[in-house]
This record gives sequence, structure tokens and C-alpha cells, in this order.
Amino acid sequence: MLFPNFWLKPKLKPSILPLLLYPISILWMVFGMMKLMVISPNQSRVPIICVGNITIGGNGKTPTAIKLRSLLNDLGYNSHIVSRGYKSIIKGPHLVDKIRDSTSLVGDEALMMAQYGPTWISRNRNKGIESAIKSGAEVIILDDGLQNYSVKKDFSIIVIEASIGFGNGYLIPAGPLRESITSGLKKGKINAI
Repeated sequence: MLFPNFWLKPKLKPSILPLLLYPISILWMVFGMMKLMVISPNQSRVPIICVGNITIGGNGKTPTAIKLRSLLNDLGYNSHIVSRGYKSIIKGPHLVDKIRDSTSLVGDEALMMAQYGPTWISRNRNKGIESAIKSGAEVIILDDGLQNYSVKKDFSIIVIEASIGFGNGYLIPAGPLRESITSGLKKGKINAI
């Protein structure tokens, strides 16, 4: 994803745009905190490993999720990926069929992940997790679920694109952050790509 140039400038050399957008960023942060207070996460009966990021855009979550599933399967675990289905038409839960489904139907990321094993798309992640478990999943890899508070994660991996890092350090729309660096890093291990 191409970020606006001002998202990449350090706070020490700020442009005027992040400062003008900063009040909206505060609203973004308050909205996120409100979601955290009102949503109680569901505990799954199988382990949930989340692969997510703190910034918006492609940071390498999909290849990380694919590799993680491969490692888990090599260890003998039947692992499924559950994704929101970015740019999909289907709301799910839907098991992605790598032959019959198209990118316009399920999204390109889900179709790519399905090439390597069972992948579910579901706007409601808990319903997607339940469908995967009913199909035999012993471990769930939650793709891009770091800011989803409806699912209790057992372990989270944070993927960061090293060339961009955290950009200018501001929250959306003043910068590329989905949440503060501090709160995001408290959630998991870091995988710099």
C-alpha cells in the first residue's frame, strides 16, 4: 500500500497535515478505547494465534500466516486460517474453494491463503472460528485480527514492514497507526519483514 508522504516523515520534521488531522486521530483512539470497553472477547476451545499489525496496509501478514500454518501442519496440527475476507463479497462464514472461488468473490488474500490449506472468510470472526472447528481445525490462525476485540487470542504475532516501521507515529488519519505503538506492542511478539 502506498502511504501519503506525510505519514512517513518523522515527528521531529512534521508537515502541517498530521497536525491538522490530529484531532480526528484522537477521535479514532477514543472510538477504539470504547470498543475495548464494551466488547467482551469469546474464548475458543482451540488455540487462537493472531497474525496482525499496528499500521494499515500490507505488512506481510498473509505470507506470515501461510508460513505459520505450514509450520503447525508440519508439527501435526490441523490448522485453519480465519480471515475477515478483505474486499470479499461473501460475508461468511465460507470455506474458500481455491478452484471455484474468485478474487472478486472472496478477495485476493483469502484466495492466496487457500492455495496452501483451509481458509475461512467471515466478517464475524467468532462464527468463522466455530465453522473451522466444526471442520476439524485444532488451531486457528486469525489473519489481521489484532484490533478485533471479539476474539480472545492465545498468542499474537505483530508483523512490521521494517522499511516503513511505524511511519510518523500518529494514529489514522494523521498517520498510519491503527492504535498506539505501546498498546499494539503489548499484544504480541514482533516479526519485522
